[in-house]
Parts: sequence; structure tokens; C-alpha cells
Amino acid sequence: MVRRQAMGITFRAKLWAPMEGKGWSFVTMPKSASAQLPARGRVAVEGMVNGFEFRSSAFPDGDGSHNIQVNAVMREGAKVSVGDTAQFSLSPSTDAV
Repeated sequence: MVRRQAMGITFRAKLWAPMEGKGWSFVTMPKSASAQLPARGRVAVEGMVNGFEFRSSAFPDGDGSHNIQVNAVMREGAKVSVGDTAQFSLSPSTDAV
């Protein structure tokens, strides 16, 4: 489910990692949520994951969606691991991330 609220774009997504246990993890936004972001280039975003505030970047994936980087601090603060599904609320940020 995706809702546009005053606080931003909300959705649920599963964390994944290209190399399990090494470096960054990501979430792929649902296409209906991605449609609310610019389709070209990196987009600075800010919001909450499971109630934990974050700032990150969303990158178009070339398939109509965006991938968001989820670092270790975000995972720890949101109490999630790769393979878990998390609740996101975000909006484009006016500041560089």
C-alpha cells in the first residue's frame, strides 16, 4: 500500500543486499511510490524507516522504480536486517545527502 501524506510517500519494502553481509543494503520502492519521485538521476530523500529518522539517496533502477540505500546505522535504528520488511515514510529532501 502506498499513500501520499503531508509527511511524504509511505510504503513497505523488503531489504536486500547485492553481497550478503558486506556493505550497503537496499530497498526497491514500489513503482506507485517511485512515480512520486523524479525519474532521472539521484534523488536526496529524508524520512523514517520503522520510526527511525534517516537521510539517504534514491536511485532510478531503469525499471520504473527507485532503490534506496540503507546503511548499518539505519538498519540498527529501525531494528531490521536484510530480508526483513520495513515501513518507510519519505519525501524528497531539499538538502544534499
